Amino acid sequence: MNKKLVGLVALHSDKFPILGEAHGICAIAGYLQNQFSDIDIRLFDLQIDTTEQFIHFIKTEKPGLIGISVKLYTFNQLIILYELIKESFSKEYRPTIVLGNAIPNFSGKFILENYFEDIIIAIGEGEIVLEGLYKYVNASISLNQVQNIYYKGSEEIIESNKVYLDSKLIALPDRRNTKKFADLGYEVYVEGSRGCSYGNCSICSCNEFLGAKSRIDKWRPRPVESIISDLKNLEELGIQNVTFADEDFYGFNNLEGINRIQILCDNIKNAGIKINFRMNACVKSIFSIHDNEQLRKEKIRVLKSLKDAGLAKIFIGLESGVESQLARYQKGFRLIEFKKAIEIIKENQIDFEYGIILIDPLMSFSELIQSLSFIEKNKYTFDIASIYKELRVQVSNSYVKQIKNREKELGKIILGAFDFNSQSYRIKEYADENVDFYVKFSGKWVNIVYKLYYLLRIFTRYDEQKYHLNNKKEKDGDIYFITIKKIRNIEFQFLKDLANRLQKQGKENIDVTEIIKEYELQRQTIIIEFLEYMKSINTEEIVEIIKESKNYLKNSIDYLNELSNLN
Repeated sequence: MNKKLVGLVALHSDKFPILGEAHGICAIAGYLQNQFSDIDIRLFDLQIDTTEQFIHFIKTEKPGLIGISVKLYTFNQLIILYELIKESFSKEYRPTIVLGNAIPNFSGKFILENYFEDIIIAIGEGEIVLEGLYKYVNASISLNQVQNIYYKGSEEIIESNKVYLDSKLIALPDRRNTKKFADLGYEVYVEGSRGCSYGNCSICSCNEFLGAKSRIDKWRPRPVESIISDLKNLEELGIQNVTFADEDFYGFNNLEGINRIQILCDNIKNAGIKINFRMNACVKSIFSIHDNEQLRKEKIRVLKSLKDAGLAKIFIGLESGVESQLARYQKGFRLIEFKKAIEIIKENQIDFEYGIILIDPLMSFSELIQSLSFIEKNKYTFDIASIYKELRVQVSNSYVKQIKNREKELGKIILGAFDFNSQSYRIKEYADENVDFYVKFSGKWVNIVYKLYYLLRIFTRYDEQKYHLNNKKEKDGDIYFITIKKIRNIEFQFLKDLANRLQKQGKENIDVTEIIKEYELQRQTIIIEFLEYMKSINTEEIVEIIKESKNYLKNSIDYLNELSNLN
């Protein structure tokens, strides 16, 4: 066994297309290389690498430590992978295996009790865990000295002390595979901070994973000079577009937080860095009704500085066009603040995109109508990341408590079985019977185009009107933007039409299958035209796009046949 050798692998679910480089294992590798001069790390990202390559590495090189990133929807893949890893075990070789990321973080003890007794669970950030385990494997500390882990003791599960990484120690990531992802047109990530300065949304698990309830730990900014070094390294690799992976780019909503962003902008410009970037921002980072005049002016000034420094697009989590739904989500802002924030962004000619969670188990049908009307009235249709989205009720979210309370009031069971692979509850029945009826038909119709739509979003993620894939002709770049707009529009028209007819006719009288067929044939036409155009280009870069377009058409035909059989 090579105790100096570490293998890090990031799993990937077939539910999603290739998204971008798995930044977590890259960040951990960079950190470990800073801490240990003798360490040898191999990275495997199953978006572009294969399981066979990873298993061959284990069997032939026998690393002493294996770290597996188990994101949502990858647990089934983990079970298969672990059985393959076990084939390499012998008396002489038994590596230390640690599971990290979302699923182990939320259900680590359950995994130890029911699946794998001989592995270690990482809680929170992987850098601290892997540093401790590398020392443990190399016999410089005992296992009970490793922080942020669960493991099976002789009689019970042992939980070590949980700490958070000092953001000054966020290292330059290992970028050995970054160019591969960039050349394929996929996401490249940079970290500016960890956690969220607000950290109170009932539908988010950020605090349980990346931060804490304490003000000190829940949002931790990375030093500006470290961010600049990272961007310089990326520019030297020829990277032109990056995404800040931060949950909350700005941080605390005060002058200190704004000044930090201004310093970052100044440093980017002074360093001569020419990289376009996207970021996530909270509504109140752009505008809050509680801001004084000075803070409002500074926010606008720093927004202009961000644009000058390379800001291409801002993503903002609106989540709902209804105040009562925002209150359930505990978003901490009002619609008037969101509208003003978007107004400011538009005035400064910055591209933006916002997310909504249209459906939640406790919503009323009138809230659904209001939310759709809010989108239409404010002409937000083409700025939404995904128009139809159902709230994923995760085990770690405080929203679960709201559902439990409502179940008692209504005398009905809303939460169904717990799906371990997604770490969320299935919804047995929505609180409002009309919403329940609506979801059963609209959800499936939207989801059959999900993978293709998601892929198109990746290819239009920086500047939708100017982005051209690998410097092709202008029309070749525009086709992505045009197609994604058409898909968004047909989706919104369907969702609005179905809701309006349901409101007027009632669920007993509405013919949903005919409505679906009407809109599905329109959507098929859009994708057929797009696919024919893609085939005419005939270059390697669009293989994945063509594949997903064909998959959609097959699924669409099967779906229409299924509807016909129902009749």
